[in-house]
Amino acid sequence: MSIAQFSPILRQRILDVYGDGSNKIDLANFRGKTRKQIFKELPDTKSLRKKFEASDFHTSSLTIDGMSALNKRIIETMEESNVKQIVANFLNNQNFFYDFVGYIENEKRAKVSEYGVSDIRLENVPQDTLKNYFIDYISTNLKQVPKAVIDNIRENVQSGHLAGIFFLKLKVALGVTAKVSTDVEATYRDFTVSMPGLDDPKALQALDSVLKAVLDADYLTSNLITESQVFIDATKYALGESPRLITELQFTADNKAAGDLLQQTGKYLNNLIQAASKGEMGSTEQAVKKLIQSLQPVVDVILQKAEELKAPLQQQGLYDKIVKNANFLANSLINAPGSVTIKDGIGQSIASIIKNGKAVKESKTQVKPKAIITKHKEVINISKVAKDFKLAVDEIKKSVKKTKISKTVAVKTAAVRAASDIMSLQKILDGSLVEQVKRNMGNGNRRDVLNLRTGRFAESVKVERLSESRQGMITAFYSYMKNPYATFSAGGRQELPRSRDPKLLISKSIRELMQQQVANRMRAVLV
Repeated sequence: MSIAQFSPILRQRILDVYGDGSNKIDLANFRGKTRKQIFKELPDTKSLRKKFEASDFHTSSLTIDGMSALNKRIIETMEESNVKQIVANFLNNQNFFYDFVGYIENEKRAKVSEYGVSDIRLENVPQDTLKNYFIDYISTNLKQVPKAVIDNIRENVQSGHLAGIFFLKLKVALGVTAKVSTDVEATYRDFTVSMPGLDDPKALQALDSVLKAVLDADYLTSNLITESQVFIDATKYALGESPRLITELQFTADNKAAGDLLQQTGKYLNNLIQAASKGEMGSTEQAVKKLIQSLQPVVDVILQKAEELKAPLQQQGLYDKIVKNANFLANSLINAPGSVTIKDGIGQSIASIIKNGKAVKESKTQVKPKAIITKHKEVINISKVAKDFKLAVDEIKKSVKKTKISKTVAVKTAAVRAASDIMSLQKILDGSLVEQVKRNMGNGNRRDVLNLRTGRFAESVKVERLSESRQGMITAFYSYMKNPYATFSAGGRQELPRSRDPKLLISKSIRELMQQQVANRMRAVLV
């Protein structure tokens, strides 16, 4: 389906949604209001984001891999060698993650929930508070460094949304509803979309492609490629009838780059909302076209990041789906007659930036049908300027890769010496996990944890496999009987109190068993 076919179909459905006074939603502290009413009070993305910064609609997440990625970027900003070494020694300490979590729990009196051995959630913590906790902890423990160093860290750290505010706004503005898969092996992409009055399969596929591309961009630019369960939960919350958002600590420049990707798209989304609220047919259709075409840089980044992260994405069964969706969006919608192709657009922008110091303005040049791209394999290699640019980047990547390899070998070798081999750990878990889970369950009367009655739940818990990362982190992939016990997990009908989540019980049990063998090097992931 081309954009010429898709835009009038979507336009009409959007106008129907905005014209239906009975079509009401819950969003932040708005209850049972129409989209017209909500977006009149929240005219831009900034005002919507501010509503979700409040504690009632917000959960903060901390993961070992996410913190490691952030700390690495912080260390890279340090210029003075002695100071850099002090900061590196502190942030790279193997106990840093759990010491920081302990500080939040004991000193800040925040409610900490363990969703996995390396997945910590802070419920009802406002967005900026997580950053403040981090800066306070560093300031308390790095008193020997100049104040300017702490100020530098403060400037380079912020809280960023997962399954972000733009994705949520897009879903709400278009009137989309979604049904999330409950399959045990479901990923964050496993949901189906629907829209009032829209039953055209090709139109639904196009709508699904747009939403998932925005979500893919969020995922690929986050610190959670190896902590996908957090992002799965973030997606469920954003797609829910009463949305909540999850944030993580992120490096400011990285977060800004991800936000800048959607800046132009956000402008056209606002135009669409305004036109639909006024019932303007022509303006609504034009805004739909502009919004979709503005996703060119998003598709570009998705394809590049997917190649960079190909190995972990393939392990999760995500690589082919992400690339296929990006290519579909590029070839079927974005690169239609009358729009500049992704390759041409990137080439023109790079050349203009080098020559003039700024990107080219939006082009309205008509492109002949024979120039339409049918496959999207090469993203940047499109002109002499782009080729030179790519060669330079490749040289940098090669040098960075060599450095990473040497460090990885050293870390992994040390990890092997420090812990039992994977097979022996698997045997320990196979022989003891069921009983450990039973010991951690309630006696039949508690309401804050799952209670031991028939033993069916505990006996269904199984560690499917173990793996060791390049950093020496051991991951336990486990499963349990989701029917009926998933009802107590995030997104389930009986998710409250959250302390009853089966994942908390299983992760705690695994960690206790492994405490003597691998200390804090183990994490648990539901499969």
